[in-house]
Amino acid sequence: MHKLLAAALTCVVAAALAVGTGLGIVAALNATPDQPNVPLVRFNPTPTEGPASSPSPSGSPDASGSPSPGSGGSPAPDDTGASPPESSP
Repeated sequence: MHKLLAAALTCVVAAALAVGTGLGIVAALNATPDQPNVPLVRFNPTPTEGPASSPSPSGSPDASGSPSPGSGGSPAPDDTGASPPESSP
């Protein structure tokens, strides 16, 4: 009978300890202040530079209408380093 009483008392103490620990954790989590909702990065609604001063990323042709040197198309004869083939007369 003595062992049965000790086992029952141990179970009751363990259950009370578990409930107390759970309530303590919940109380500690509720006691922490809310984190401020401040963004880490802010973007300006208006650009600092005007659109005329920034270069176009599309690589548009220059004022003469010819394509820019790195824009593709046929390479200039000097770009390849090879001489053009000669035709025999």
